[in-house]
Amino acid sequence: MSKSKKVTGKYIPSSSVHTHKPKTTHEDIAKSLGYNALPKNLKKSLIALYKSGKPIVTPHIWESRVSICRGCSYWEEHSSGTIARCTKCGCSSGKLLLQTSKCPLKLPRW
Repeated sequence: MSKSKKVTGKYIPSSSVHTHKPKTTHEDIAKSLGYNALPKNLKKSLIALYKSGKPIVTPHIWESRVSICRGCSYWEEHSSGTIARCTKCGCSSGKLLLQTSKCPLKLPRW
């Protein structure tokens, strides 16, 4: 026999009763994607991009790209290590997170 639940005086089969899932927060999504340590504004932008179906690289690929860029003569990084850009194309380190982006050099490094 199927279980049922009494709702406003009527019995409704359990299969019809909807349970509410807790709302997933930006922080939950950022953690699941491995971007929890990024600045809040960047996290929100990346999550919006992710939700829209735009491809974002994994943390491992991002770290690899940053490492490659740090070894390049066109890479300019502020002493704090939180602000960086490519002097060849002018992009910031945020571009490295986009799966569709590529290194601007004639022979791309990534």
